[in-house]
Amino acid sequence: MVPAGRDIRAALREGAQAYVTAFAGRGPLDFRKNDPALPPHLRYRLPYYMVEFPAQRSLYFQWNFVQDWADEDFAHFTARLFKVLDAHADWRLIVDVRYNSGGDGSRVPAVIRQIIKRGRFDEPGNLFVITGRKTFSAAVDFVGEAKKWTTAIFVGEPTGAGPNAYGDPQDAVTPSLHIPYQVSTSYHQHGRSADRSDAFDPDIPAVMTASDYFAGRDPALDAILTGSELLPIPALARTSSAEVVRAAIAERMIKWSPLPWWSPFNEFDMNETGYAVLRSGRVADAIVAFQLNADRYPNSWNTWDSLGEAQRAAGDVAAAKVSYRKALALNPNMGNAKEALADMEKTGR
Repeated sequence: MVPAGRDIRAALREGAQAYVTAFAGRGPLDFRKNDPALPPHLRYRLPYYMVEFPAQRSLYFQWNFVQDWADEDFAHFTARLFKVLDAHADWRLIVDVRYNSGGDGSRVPAVIRQIIKRGRFDEPGNLFVITGRKTFSAAVDFVGEAKKWTTAIFVGEPTGAGPNAYGDPQDAVTPSLHIPYQVSTSYHQHGRSADRSDAFDPDIPAVMTASDYFAGRDPALDAILTGSELLPIPALARTSSAEVVRAAIAERMIKWSPLPWWSPFNEFDMNETGYAVLRSGRVADAIVAFQLNADRYPNSWNTWDSLGEAQRAAGDVAAAKVSYRKALALNPNMGNAKEALADMEKTGR
């Protein structure tokens, strides 16, 4: 603490700390030293660093700012990071962007490309992304690109911005009063154009409570390292039976439904999963996936249309007609449902 009466700027120039933080009474500059005694998420709060967990076959990469740092530029750091991963072919990668407020979004694609190049990250369970309320701007770009191009599992809390948002601000000054301001120059779209959601919600909730923070626990990292309840419902539905999927949803509803932002699955992800399962020949499991989606999102004509298609594929014409009619009631101009109903009336199948 700075003694009373001393100038704060002068104290900082002398290396003193103006205040202490909530964690163990440490000064803010203490978190700029790599201290193994601290929990990994507080160990080194500079732009980027990594921690190896050999026993859990995991490499933890905390990315706090999308920018170069004087000690080691980002390109050299990521080259070193992926070199470690390549030396341990069975290790998982954990990218923690929960404290990342943004930076230079042009650096994001290079990281995504490095992940895509490595085939093991095609399998769910080998790549995790930890998000939080401070995940913003270029960090949200990373989340959006990871969701689009990888099988990353997202753990933690909702991001600080949604899939579609304006960014890349530039400084400007009003002509008469000379008031400085910033204006966004780009529109970043990581979701469908009609998506107005204000956050990316994680697949696996892990809320940091005050008691967790002060005790040095990290629910998000702990959930990943212990490996419990990690597969998102759509990913689980691609490889497991309908009974397993239903049981997992019921269990997670009991555990996480009090969180107002949590949902067991996203409508579009589950729809894609249903079609993947249908194409694989597991028609009964596909019907369950589509039915779960329709039950969860009953006001979406697309969920009922997809369910009708699977029911028709199973030969259940009566059920398919009901689903297609529900789709038409929500979207009377839907040609696909009209054609399917007309064809079933004509052919009986």
